[in-house]
Amino acid sequence: MDVRCFEDARLVVVDSIHALEEAGELKRAIAAGALPESKRATLGQIVTGALSVPGAGLVVFKSVGTALQDLALAARYYELVGASAGVPTATDLASVK
Repeated sequence: MDVRCFEDARLVVVDSIHALEEAGELKRAIAAGALPESKRATLGQIVTGALSVPGAGLVVFKSVGTALQDLALAARYYELVGASAGVPTATDLASVK
């Protein structure tokens, strides 16, 4: 994403406040003045209702990922596709070569 994407956004949602310090594109947007605090929100603020997503306009989500997120997504994907034919289950793993 380039700076203009963040400049055009009505809101930029990050998975954690640390994303603002870790993600190069976010750091560049902040340095360029394209991402003032008034346009920033964390996913936690959105989920808890502390902040709301605008009804119109561009909303950007940037995730730098966390181990807990990765584990939660892996578990959910396994729930969704685990019963599909050909997907090994825990009892099948010993026989996978």
